[in-house]
Amino acid sequence: MLACTPGQGGWDPASLAPHAERLGRHAGHRLADARPYFAPAAGGLVLFLCRWPDGRAIPVSLPEDATAPERERLRGALRAWEAEGLGVVFEEVPRPSARIRIDFVARSSEEGPAGSANTAADCRVKLHQGRVEMNHGAVSAELVRASIHLRRENLDLLERPVPLADDRALGTVLHEIGHALGFPSHAASGNSLMGRSVSHVRRAGSRVLRGERIGDPTLRALYALPSGVVVGHAVLLGETRLRLNELQVRAQAEGWDGPEVRVGDRSTRIAWWDERGRPVGFLVSGELGAGRPWLATAAARELGY
Repeated sequence: MLACTPGQGGWDPASLAPHAERLGRHAGHRLADARPYFAPAAGGLVLFLCRWPDGRAIPVSLPEDATAPERERLRGALRAWEAEGLGVVFEEVPRPSARIRIDFVARSSEEGPAGSANTAADCRVKLHQGRVEMNHGAVSAELVRASIHLRRENLDLLERPVPLADDRALGTVLHEIGHALGFPSHAASGNSLMGRSVSHVRRAGSRVLRGERIGDPTLRALYALPSGVVVGHAVLLGETRLRLNELQVRAQAEGWDGPEVRVGDRSTRIAWWDERGRPVGFLVSGELGAGRPWLATAAARELGY
C-alpha cells in the first residue's frame, strides 16, 4: 500500500487497511506523509484526511496583476490537475466568489512566503450538538477554501532577484495546487511532486510543458478515499483539553460558525467564527500525530485569519 520508507504524517498507515484495494491502484503514493486534519473528540482529537467534495467545480480566482503568459501558466497547471484523474474540476471566477485564491506576492511584502510559494487550506468540520458528525465511519469534513501565494523570482547566492525558469515556475504552481487540494505537508521520499526537492518539482513542470500528465500518485490516492477518513487519535493535555472544551461550549451556545482547521508543517490551528466574523480558537504548537501531546499556544484572535 505504501512505499518502504515509513510515513512521516504522524499516524499509522495501517488505519487505511480497509481501503487497501483502492490505494493499491496508486502504487508509490506517499499519502502516509500527509499531516492529518483534526477535530475535538472524547478525551482528545480525532485525526483524518480532508479534501474537496466530489461532484462540484472548485471556484478559482487568478491574480489580478498576472500577465497574459502568467495566466496561461496558471490555467495550464489547473488543467493538468484536472487531467490527473482525481475527479476535480476548476471554474475560474471573480475573486469574491473564489474558494481557491491565487496571488503573486512581492518579495518586499512581510506576508509573503519564505521561499518561492506557500499555501494554506481550510477544512470545515461538521458538529452535531457539539460532537463530531460521522458519515459512514468518516468525519463529516471537507475543504472549503485555500489561498496560494507565489513569488515571481528567487534570490541568487548574492540575494539578487532572479526570475524563475519556466519549468520551475510551472512546477511550483503544480506543487502548491497539490497543497490546496488537501495534501498540506511534504512527501518524505520518492519522486513525488509533493516533496521538497526542487528537481522533482522542475521535472513535473517539464512534463506538463511537454503536454504530458503530472504522473504523481499521491493526490490520486487521497481522492480515492472519502474526505474525512479517520487515520487515528491524538492526546490532549489537561489544560488544553479544558480550554478547547470551554471554547466548544461557548461556540455552541452563541451559534458560532465552524470549526475550521488549517494544517501546516510547523503549526496547525482550529477556529470558530464569532458573531462579528472573527476567528476564535487556538494555534497548535509542534507536530500533531497519533499518541503525541497537543498544546494550544495562542488565542485565535491573534491568528490574522
